[in-house]
Amino acid sequence: MNQQPVFSNHAMSRQQQRGHSLELLTILLNYGRTSFAQGAWQVDMGKREIQNLLRDEPSFDRQLISKLKKMYLVDGARSVITSGYKRSGWGRRFSGGKNIPRGRRLANGSPMKRQEQF
Repeated sequence: MNQQPVFSNHAMSRQQQRGHSLELLTILLNYGRTSFAQGAWQVDMGKREIQNLLRDEPSFDRQLISKLKKMYLVDGARSVITSGYKRSGWGRRFSGGKNIPRGRRLANGSPMKRQEQF
């Protein structure tokens, strides 16, 4: 499962600007969770993925783990498009399905509220 990432020119410049090492981005690709949103795959690390990494490499540096938790990358079909650090609102921005679908309405025609959805 150890894959060597292929980077676009944009990703290479962003990697240098943000101080992301090739080692960390490769670990992120190999151990990270993926979700498809906005036309590309976003890869980041959660608690479960960190546990899997520590199970395989118990002596992994804790400072690098802290950095991995804050990082993400966008993976296209053939190459890594960009990488960055998560900001506030990460979950709202990249997770689909949390908002009410546009076409969903009540019988009287008014938009459905979040409490009424369940």
